[in-house]
Amino acid sequence: MPRKHRPPRTREPKACRACAHAKVRCEGTAQEGSACKRCLRLNKDCAMQLPGVHKQVGPRPSDVARLEEKLNDMAAVVTASPRPLLNASADGLGGSATSIIRQGIFADTSNEEAQRMLHNFQTEMVPYFPFVAVSSDATASELRRSKPFLFCTMAMVSCLDDTQRQLDMAHGVRQYIGSAIVTLGEKGLDLLQGLLVCLGWYHFQLELGSQIRNVLHLSLAMLSDLGLNRRPSSVKTILPLESFPADYERQTMHRTLDERRAYLGCFYMSAIVSICYGDIDPMKYMDYTEECCHAIEQAAEHPNDLYLVRMVRLHRLSDIIRRIHCSQNDPPGFPSTPIPTLIKAVEAELPHFKPCPPNTLHDSILLLQYHNLEISLYEIALEDDFLTKVASNSEHANVLLSCLATTRTFFDVFSSIPPRQYPNLPYPAYAAYSHALGTFSSKLLLFTGEGWGSEYARNITNLSAEIDTVIAGIEKEAMAQHDGQPEYRFPDALTKTIPRLRAFREHHRTRWSALRNNSSEPSLGKVPTAASEDAIHDMMFPLPHDLSWRFLRPS
Repeated sequence: MPRKHRPPRTREPKACRACAHAKVRCEGTAQEGSACKRCLRLNKDCAMQLPGVHKQVGPRPSDVARLEEKLNDMAAVVTASPRPLLNASADGLGGSATSIIRQGIFADTSNEEAQRMLHNFQTEMVPYFPFVAVSSDATASELRRSKPFLFCTMAMVSCLDDTQRQLDMAHGVRQYIGSAIVTLGEKGLDLLQGLLVCLGWYHFQLELGSQIRNVLHLSLAMLSDLGLNRRPSSVKTILPLESFPADYERQTMHRTLDERRAYLGCFYMSAIVSICYGDIDPMKYMDYTEECCHAIEQAAEHPNDLYLVRMVRLHRLSDIIRRIHCSQNDPPGFPSTPIPTLIKAVEAELPHFKPCPPNTLHDSILLLQYHNLEISLYEIALEDDFLTKVASNSEHANVLLSCLATTRTFFDVFSSIPPRQYPNLPYPAYAAYSHALGTFSSKLLLFTGEGWGSEYARNITNLSAEIDTVIAGIEKEAMAQHDGQPEYRFPDALTKTIPRLRAFREHHRTRWSALRNNSSEPSLGKVPTAASEDAIHDMMFPLPHDLSWRFLRPS
């Protein structure tokens, strides 16, 4: 009989239960039915296994078969997915791009409320951070459909009457950034514009933890991935397949004004973070940057385009100032231009960009940023090794006096802004205020040396009085009911800064008292390290009611 027709035989076990469990060889004895040798030696109960206990295991699939099965599964997923494998189109509408507006916190927003948020965003916020322009006749439903991520970030920053809801929206936006941009690698102008909105009003998200550097780096990376950081070219560049845009011909032949604004917004925010926190390099002001400014200036498509161009051109010197600071780290013997000479060169350029005396909030913001650039330029004189780079103590003293004078002027400009306009100020204005506070309290006030006295600096600028002015303005607006606006409510996000500012003021007074009681005078140019080095971070002690210091100095 052929083998394939043989009847299946019952598998007879050859080992007892004890030996089978121990997976050892079972040796029987000469006597029929007696226990095996191992069970006799170990005095165990020896019983045979029942027939058919072990089922025959089928053959395992080969590696090739398993790989084929995986490929089939992947093909099924790709076929069922509406999102392309490569880059999303330039409008950023991939298969999951609209998932964020289906989340509860955004889905619960009615069309009427969304339209009100859009109106507030267009009239109260965009004029002072015009890098994301929305047409005046655009509707909320249209924006939801065409640019869902931008719509959600717009709703988040304009939800000023409900702090908890605003934080919930910010949490949803951050989750989407992590999943869509970081995990799935989605790209598009919609996402880039939404990231710029997050950066422009970052002070409304600080309770969730400071991530401004991460958001900025994501924006710069997406700008590069979309090819918006360089001039369009008709020359076909060799790109890796995974980086090749789906709309390559359009990208290499044309730049829209929205794309140019997004590029300039990234340039502006990189300059702000570099100036105020000093640990990243700003984007360089190139010929393409000026080309974008010129194109927007000529088109003047939106009322605030000229203001945008003025802000960008003002910060063309930020990269030069950053390089002056970094020049102190040049290796010994490396030929370089003396730092005082570089400072004088920038001083000669700055007046060409100085704004007019403030008549509007636009003018005040421009003037704040102008003096913020000056503070960044002059505070190099407060570094320990600056004296090794200067020719004389007189040059050192001149730079210190210039830093003190421009800090005084900065606080004058900020105190001239009506407190009711504080909610309209974008994050760069508050970052500049934090920078000025830190420079004066942590450096200028504590600096000691020949020809310089901290008492003189305090007589020029009474920092406690400056902080009290801001606190009084916020408290007054928080209690005010404006005529014709019975539902007006000052944002809680700004009201919560009052206890932080008060604690900063008390900390400043404590350090000032300790300095006055210290009889020892350090050598020229040396700042007391225990009190001044990163002194803003000395305040990172817990505050009541789960408050944080992130508003003053995000990390």
